[in-house]
Amino acid sequence: MSTSWPIKRLGEVLRLDLDRVPIDASVSYPMVGVLSFGRGLFEREPVENGKTSYRIFYRLKAEHIVMSQLFGWEGALALSDKKFAGRFLSPQFPTFLCDVAKLDREFLGWLMRRPAFWEDLGSRASGMGDRRRTLNPEALFKCEIPLPPLAVQRRIVARIEELTIQIHEARTIRRLATEEAEALPRKLADQMLDSELMPRTPLRDLLSEPLMNGLSVPASRLGSGINFAKVGVVNSGIFNAEEIKLVDIDLAPDSQYWLRKGDIVVSRGNSAEFVGRAAIYEGKPAMCAMPDLLIRVRLDPMKADTRFVSAFFHTSEARQYVASQISGTSSTMPKISQSKLEALPVPVPPLAEQRRIVAELDALQAEVNALKRLQAESAAELDALLPSILDKALKGELFSEVRIEAQLGLAGIESTIIDIQPLLRQKAALSAYFAHKLRFDSHLGHVKMEKLDQFAEAECGLNLGRQPQAMAAGPADIRSRNAVEEEAKKQKWYSVVKHQQPAGQSRYEYVIGPQIAEAIPIAEKFMGHKKQAIDRLITLLKPLDTHQCSVIATLHSAWNDLLRLQRPVSDDAVIQASIRSHKEKKGIPMKDWHWGLDWLRKNDMVPQGAS
Repeated sequence: MSTSWPIKRLGEVLRLDLDRVPIDASVSYPMVGVLSFGRGLFEREPVENGKTSYRIFYRLKAEHIVMSQLFGWEGALALSDKKFAGRFLSPQFPTFLCDVAKLDREFLGWLMRRPAFWEDLGSRASGMGDRRRTLNPEALFKCEIPLPPLAVQRRIVARIEELTIQIHEARTIRRLATEEAEALPRKLADQMLDSELMPRTPLRDLLSEPLMNGLSVPASRLGSGINFAKVGVVNSGIFNAEEIKLVDIDLAPDSQYWLRKGDIVVSRGNSAEFVGRAAIYEGKPAMCAMPDLLIRVRLDPMKADTRFVSAFFHTSEARQYVASQISGTSSTMPKISQSKLEALPVPVPPLAEQRRIVAELDALQAEVNALKRLQAESAAELDALLPSILDKALKGELFSEVRIEAQLGLAGIESTIIDIQPLLRQKAALSAYFAHKLRFDSHLGHVKMEKLDQFAEAECGLNLGRQPQAMAAGPADIRSRNAVEEEAKKQKWYSVVKHQQPAGQSRYEYVIGPQIAEAIPIAEKFMGHKKQAIDRLITLLKPLDTHQCSVIATLHSAWNDLLRLQRPVSDDAVIQASIRSHKEKKGIPMKDWHWGLDWLRKNDMVPQGAS
């Protein structure tokens, strides 16, 4: 902090201001809550007919500062404004007013968005465990802040607001550039194949064998046996070897249901946007069959190039044809029949021209993939930029050292920014810390790593900026996982080795790298006072296998969502929400779900409905 600015306790420039309102059962009270991580206030459902255990509420003023006693230590602090004036808070949210002669309210608002401020506040919380700690007003009053003159405070606020606008613009540009880049291969394919001189031929005339559906396998046969593709294996346009399950059936080695390398696999039944999606089976995993909702396409190599036809399936022309031929509704699962699929008009230039087009599309896709990697790195830097700006502001360095420039284009975003340690590198160091601690754990793989991240955020309060999606093994942020592991490999902290199992499954081994010692202090600094809670988390998850990790993570996420949405919570409600989260969850025995609920309770990991 700037040595020229005095350090003051907030109690010297802030006072408690509680507008207590007794509860009247005949009155409807519009309620407000506070989001964690400095994200501000939000409107909650009103309390009506006296349906509350509280005897009073606090009424908000536009000038108030609000603190959550339960989650203030993870950034649940906010400024009110005219939009929220007259609304109500529960007594868990004390309100304060600034001494306007000494402290600019907006200046305090930016200070309260700093993780260092949350950690300082959290050091005075009472209670056991990160998710059980509570704060009182005195804890906030004891926080120390640098207090420059009012004119300087206002100048700093104006500069920070100018820079946050630039950060928002840079994020928007990055997102638009990525979306535009991802669409380029399809647009190029549309242009190259949209020619009146290029004849169209029904797909049936290009086949070496008739189209064939896969096998229908009852859910009771899942769990072990042969490799069996899931319906979503083609959703991305690339055969996703992660979307494989095991089924307990016998297939003769010469069965027609085994996929062959070079087969095109097409979705005939799924949600409407995925019907007609296609991917090429490249032979991995070996000995793989497919379900009834996929159609196998085998082409005559003298008539059509497999990769050319697969690329055509993703053009606007092919997508429009499929959409026009789909039958069924969302409630009955939209499908396309074999007869309609084999009538798909396919452009058929000479084979040499087909291969030339494929080569050009491949070259463009390689450039797009390289761009997306760069964009992911720039996104992580942008996420880390605001905290760094706030730190610079408090050191009096903001005006001379910060400049952000963003330019739109396929080259991505170029920024001249403060010297920061990117969030991506911190996340990779944390991942390396996990790998080091669990280096003798035979169950350590992608699933357990994802669950460690999930609980580090949900139960330990560490902000990893994840955006998880529902997956077969529970909530996961695959994009973040891939970026973290690439960074760890680049830093030589660890590498991930894929092993093919005898039954065709894949196992991922985390191999410690020669520079692992560099990652540990970075991870420890990143964890801060949360290290003890995270070490406990590692100990708890260490004896669990992949399936058990998936079960508890899915239950925790579903349970938290029910609380966050203020819906009734019971064991049955949590289990049913978990089953609905992904179609693969239906095959998990009820005894496993009940075991998972007991595990969460026994280990004091019951969610609190945090955002």
